[in-house]
Amino acid sequence: MVLLVRGFLLDGYGSQQVLDRLLDKVMSDWTIPDLTKAKCAMLFSQVDERLTQGCDEELQLSFLFSHLRSLLQPN
Repeated sequence: MVLLVRGFLLDGYGSQQVLDRLLDKVMSDWTIPDLTKAKCAMLFSQVDERLTQGCDEELQLSFLFSHLRSLLQPN
């Protein structure tokens, strides 16, 4: 997971750019239930707030991906 996040950042993608594109993908996926989309939106909001406050990008994207994975994995 850490290598994936580092790869995004080293390739020049900003954390906000990753958040925007990933959120668009999640919200436009008709296979994801609405409740799960709402939980994902809250998660994205939390990460966005932390990034706005100056928290570390790598740490926040790792947090996002790990929590997003648990939300989107089928039980």
